[in-house]
Amino acid sequence: MRLKRIVAPTMQEALEKTRRELGPDAVILNARTIRAGGFFGLFGSPKVEVTAALDVDTAVSVAAVETARVPEGRISEREPRLEAIYRELREMRRDVAALIDGTRSQSGGAVFGGALLAAFRRLVDNDIEEETARILVEEVATDLGSEDCMDLEKVHAMLVDRLVRLIPVAEEITFDSDGPKVIAMVGPTGVGKTTTIAKLAAAHALTHRRKVALITADTYRIAAIEQLRTYSDIIGIPLEVVYSPEEIRPAIESHSDADVILMDTAGRNPRNPARMLELRGIIRAARPDEVHLVISATTKNSDALDVVDRFEQVGFDRLLFTKLDESSTYGMILNTLVRAQRPLSYLGTGQDVPEDFEIASAAKLAHMIMGDWGIAPGSGARENGANSEDR
Repeated sequence: MRLKRIVAPTMQEALEKTRRELGPDAVILNARTIRAGGFFGLFGSPKVEVTAALDVDTAVSVAAVETARVPEGRISEREPRLEAIYRELREMRRDVAALIDGTRSQSGGAVFGGALLAAFRRLVDNDIEEETARILVEEVATDLGSEDCMDLEKVHAMLVDRLVRLIPVAEEITFDSDGPKVIAMVGPTGVGKTTTIAKLAAAHALTHRRKVALITADTYRIAAIEQLRTYSDIIGIPLEVVYSPEEIRPAIESHSDADVILMDTAGRNPRNPARMLELRGIIRAARPDEVHLVISATTKNSDALDVVDRFEQVGFDRLLFTKLDESSTYGMILNTLVRAQRPLSYLGTGQDVPEDFEIASAAKLAHMIMGDWGIAPGSGARENGANSEDR
């Protein structure tokens, strides 16, 4: 059986060239992406290399001619063996074609292989949007040589580096003599805004020794007021309850000697226009220095993107994610940051106050997204990433 190597700019052209040269039933044994000079690339002018075998019908015809010269007693022995070979080749061709089509459909038309394909699947399995995953893997392929593209650990390290560059992290708040910094929390119901306010208050008051005041506009839930009052008593800071937008500025001004004022708001259904307009009025009255949109890490990706879009009318300049300990995938966080074009401020990692609360770290989130994928046991790469202080 004669083998032929065919190179073309695209897979479609390679298949057409194969059909022209070997016939419509040519058997595709292997297909891979190459580039002039041996670089495995996805930008520029990539080439597709196909290894094909002589089409089955031609091979069968040749075999038929040969059998005319074979003694009659051996014909019955050869035909089943040839048929088994041809059947196996047909199955191989179907499998290769299915693999190529599946890879292309998953990666937006790009053909990934080896470690790059595994990396792409890792990102998509972690709920990262396919377009974002494709761009990330293409960038990794551009930066790494053909040999390094087959190395899982090197692909992992490069992907983490790319994720760190992609994740925007907010600068820490600065304090001056112009009065207190006012920080407001907004978000859907049940995401943990009140607990987050308590954690942030404890960090400022107990860790950084700053003068803190609390304001809550969440008067829909008596339990929320009592919860925040309990925290304020434990921490030893004042709490103001406001019942209308008109009361907010006087409450803020009554604590003009504070370093930071943290304002809680009621959770809002983003699909309720009346409640969203009411929240916008509260934020406009408060005129805060920072507005953090709080989203639970357990939120479905499509719902999180919808929350971002609908809270645009309220206005926010930072994203804060809670309940990371209750989620097993973190790609939604990256998708939301990309959609919102706002930086990440803090991460809530549990229910304990104030321990389970961290300043956002791009390196930590990148390693959470990638996990142990591509890391050899005992390499120490995961530990290095988890302990990184890069923001």
